[in-house]
Amino acid sequence: MLTAQPTNMASITLEYILFIKQYIVLQTYNQWKIPQDGKPVIQVWNEIFHNLHTPLQYLYQLIYHSHSIMDVTFTLEDMHKIVTSMYNAPKTYQEKSFQAYVDEKINLQSVGPYDYQIFIKNMTDPEFKKNIHAKYQKDHELNALKNMIIDETMELFRNESSFEYLNIMPYLEYKQQKSKSMQNNDSITQNYFETLEQQTHEMIDHFTGK
Repeated sequence: MLTAQPTNMASITLEYILFIKQYIVLQTYNQWKIPQDGKPVIQVWNEIFHNLHTPLQYLYQLIYHSHSIMDVTFTLEDMHKIVTSMYNAPKTYQEKSFQAYVDEKINLQSVGPYDYQIFIKNMTDPEFKKNIHAKYQKDHELNALKNMIIDETMELFRNESSFEYLNIMPYLEYKQQKSKSMQNNDSITQNYFETLEQQTHEMIDHFTGK
C-alpha cells in the first residue's frame, strides 16, 4: 500500500489521467494490429500488457492512489465513473473468487508438497492471509482496468474516426508544473510512484517525439 505524502506541487487533473489512458489504448491498438500467428487471444493480450507494464501500473496508481499521494483537481466521483467503466467492460480477463485465485497461484503442481503444506499453514496466520488478499484485490482491479483498455481498443478498431488525435496538452501542462516544482524542491524522493511516472513519461516522450 502506498503511504507517501504528496511530494510535489504539480496537480493531477482528470484530463491528465484520461491522457495516460488514451496513450495506453493507442499502444495496445498499434500492437494488436501486428499479426499474431494464431495465438490464443488471452496470450496476445498478456504479451501486450507485459510490454506496457509500466504505464499500466502508473495508470492504476493514478486511479486508485493519487488522492492519497498527490495534489489532485478531480473528485472521487470522477474516479468512480472510471472504475465503473472498468467493471462494466466485457470480461476478456474473467473475474475469479479469492479461493480460485489462490488455487491457481499456489498448488501442489506448481510448488510441490512441502512448500504447499507450508503455504496452507501460513494461511492460518491472519496477517499472511491479509497480504495474500491484498495481492488478489490488486490483480482483480488490474484485470478490470485491462478489460476497459481492451474494450476501448476494440472500439477504436470498429470506428477509427472515434479517436482522431491524442490530446497531449494535459500531459505537457503537468510536466511543466512538475518541472517548476522540482526546481523549487530539491528534497523530492524517488518513490515507487515517482519511478513509474518517470519511466512512463520517457515512453510517452519517445512515442510523441517530445
